Amino acid sequence: MASDELVPFPEQTPLLQLDDPLLAALLALLDTPADVLSLAATCRRLTAVLRDPSHAAPAWARLLQRNFGLSPRRGADSRLLRAQLEQLHLGHSAPLPFRGVFSNGGVDGGDGADGRYTVDKLFSAHFHESYCSARSSNVTTLAVLDAPHAPDPAAAALRAWQLERCRLPGSLLFGDPQAVRRGPGRRLNDEDGFAPEPDLSRWNPHELDSLFLQLCGLLQQGHGMGRLLLAGVPAAAVAAERVRCFEHAARILAARQAEVVGLPADWWVAPEAPDTLIARQPLPAPRPAVRVASVTQLTVSRVGQFSCPLACGCLLLATLDTSQPRGEAEARGVLADLAAAPRVRALDDVTSVEAVLEAVAEGRLPPVLRQGEAPAGRWVEFAPLWQQGAGQDPAQLWPAVWFMFTPRPTAVALALALEVSDPEAAADVDRFDILRIPLGARHGGNVAAVQLIGSENLMTAWGDNHAEPNMDVNSVEIAGLLAEL
Repeated sequence: MASDELVPFPEQTPLLQLDDPLLAALLALLDTPADVLSLAATCRRLTAVLRDPSHAAPAWARLLQRNFGLSPRRGADSRLLRAQLEQLHLGHSAPLPFRGVFSNGGVDGGDGADGRYTVDKLFSAHFHESYCSARSSNVTTLAVLDAPHAPDPAAAALRAWQLERCRLPGSLLFGDPQAVRRGPGRRLNDEDGFAPEPDLSRWNPHELDSLFLQLCGLLQQGHGMGRLLLAGVPAAAVAAERVRCFEHAARILAARQAEVVGLPADWWVAPEAPDTLIARQPLPAPRPAVRVASVTQLTVSRVGQFSCPLACGCLLLATLDTSQPRGEAEARGVLADLAAAPRVRALDDVTSVEAVLEAVAEGRLPPVLRQGEAPAGRWVEFAPLWQQGAGQDPAQLWPAVWFMFTPRPTAVALALALEVSDPEAAADVDRFDILRIPLGARHGGNVAAVQLIGSENLMTAWGDNHAEPNMDVNSVEIAGLLAEL
């Protein structure tokens, strides 16, 4: 061929000579949504293939599974899948609206369950409420992904005002400069044992209300400590602020007198298993598109005045089809079956990394994806469900990450060493009581189980002796991205 002859350009590249189903299958092999969307933007033919519901759904479903750990329902509309994929690709991780609905560990409360410590507090959006079980180990808690709910600005403003009023007297009562710090978030007075948490913002509403009532009583008596409730208030506003304090105290007292002893009416107790508590509306309202989450991070807090703080646990996830209505009894049965599943029970008494690895070797737990550690503890992340091949049921709970906190004696020793070597780092009292776990893979679901496996027994140190230890945990925050499939 002469050098000056033109080579004819093919009318179609070999790729575009393939039929539509094969093109869609090849696009599904690309690694990321960005790869697929970029390639589709190069020509009208590829764009048309990805818009064709008969061909594109498998491609979008595979990308959703591999990149975000989500398993779309069969027959899902390809346009919906593409829209959700683009939204997830551009989205940012944030706390997810999981609602605690089930526990088989009962509720602490001495002679009767205390409604202040039910499992919905475990998944609360704020950190000043807690879940305290009655049982001492192997407690399954379940939460469902619900509609995002906006915080109550009036309640937040009232709590902020109450904290401001109590700030100065609280710092004098609980911020004793003679107290010696003894570990994360705690003070140990030589004479009195463990002292209350000095940061009032960590107190739960009942504790803060009790302090406020006591201070209002002292204010009414003209006591100097009570008058500190009005510290910082301009002179012209003191009389009105005093009235506001007494009015709020009266509302607290009225609410306490109206409180029902035991559990609130929105909890159902299993007659044959009194430690099993299930919310009266356990599943979200049915919707045509099922709300699911791609989970990126788990944060577990045991900050609080706890005599039996959580020692170790595990997060598991499942995806239920919530598009169809279920009766309350059927919904309770679904949750009870999830809690009794073999993969949940395989975690019973698994209280060390060595025990986790042994269970993996025996096939009772999934393969390990990676391990990690931080000052607050260690964790083992499992390979996600979608990596296990066909035949896995996303409606069954799948372990995502097992975790354990640094034991309190070790944490105390480390905190004391930090006070000498790095006082600024030692001031971070949460470093041993809040465990933040970034996940290496995306794990999807709309039901989260947090298996509470064991606790540390600090009852003697706190002067809170009872027959058996229980488990106290401040909060669980699951972060990630929301989708509707």
